[in-house]
Amino acid sequence: MDPAILAQYPQLADEDAGLPHRMRAFYLPLLEDFCRRRGLRREDVRVLDAGCGNGMPAELLTCAGYSCYGIDLWSVRPHQWGDRDFPDGPRCLLADVTRMPFDDGSFDVLLSSGLLEHVGVEEEWTPHYSVRPSADQAQVRTAFLQECLRVLRRPGTLFLDFPNGLFPIDFWHDNQRTGMRWHSPFERFLPTASEIERLLERAGFEGSFEALSPARRFIFGQVGRRWWGRALTAPAYGFLRAMETPGLRWMARSALNPYLVLRAETR
Repeated sequence: MDPAILAQYPQLADEDAGLPHRMRAFYLPLLEDFCRRRGLRREDVRVLDAGCGNGMPAELLTCAGYSCYGIDLWSVRPHQWGDRDFPDGPRCLLADVTRMPFDDGSFDVLLSSGLLEHVGVEEEWTPHYSVRPSADQAQVRTAFLQECLRVLRRPGTLFLDFPNGLFPIDFWHDNQRTGMRWHSPFERFLPTASEIERLLERAGFEGSFEALSPARRFIFGQVGRRWWGRALTAPAYGFLRAMETPGLRWMARSALNPYLVLRAETR
């Protein structure tokens, strides 16, 4: 990574911290389950990481045996992609997620992590964080989901994850990016499961839709920098693990869950 770019965007230094854990402990088991249920081998499964960031998730999935590609729109990202080790050449490219440069039915799985909340909003960090929805927010988010469905094969699986708009505290978007931000459920920034379900239907989705517990996704690194975060880590992890039990899975899409992981499986 170019030191000058890192000096300009110091938040990039934290990006690698939780990515290996997120992929190995959370998404790789989900992909293994996908392969098992579909009777596919890893090398036969094509995965797209929409909003791939620094490219590490695509690198890890490729090294695990999947055929994985990534797209991102931020012009800084190619400087990071040069640090990635893809065995057969670059796998990430600059592209708009509402106009993906792929043919219909190109991928078996599409993963979009921490992206959807940034679609259809205007954000500023100068110096305090502020966000407001664009006038065409619903149309832009629908266009993104339509593109996701277009590039997915049938049947295919779409994974979307982002902070839950129903939960009153946002731990991922604040002025220091390590604390918390109280917000209204009517803010129209962080999506809800019901909103995405409606937008998927508008985009032409047919299939199953469910919210998963995000427990194994986190290492609680950002909040762990604060005393209250360290105190809450163990009970929070236990609470999120409880959402994996059959009788409590309804909580995964409720206001009790701070972070949504949604799985939409097309027919």
